[in-house]
Amino acid sequence: SIVFRDMVNRIISSHAVNLPSGEFEDKYVIQCKFNLQAQASSKMGRRRSRADTSISPVEVLHAPVKRSNRMQQKLLEYTTDRNPEWPITGHILDPVRASVVCKGPTQLLQICSWFLDEENSSRVCRF
Repeated sequence: SIVFRDMVNRIISSHAVNLPSGEFEDKYVIQCKFNLQAQASSKMGRRRSRADTSISPVEVLHAPVKRSNRMQQKLLEYTTDRNPEWPITGHILDPVRASVVCKGPTQLLQICSWFLDEENSSRVCRF
């Protein structure tokens, strides 16, 4: 869980304009820079795109690790309702979880791209 928390905090903070002093808490708000694509018209009537940036708050909430009894319940669902593939535990996608709250779909898509970036060497199972 510490590795996951550190990864989430590292990815979000790499886009922050101000870093909190000290340790990250289970819940925090941080100001992040977003690149928003805008269309601008040139004198010749053609459209070109330019990158505009905005700064907005992002709230990060770390959830507790899913308890083993809850994971066992999920495994029973997978073995009785479906034709499970081995290993059955591979169906549990969220033993560690976090929520990231932002303003609107444009920022949401950009935050998703931060986590899906291959340089982050993280594996995102679902959003």
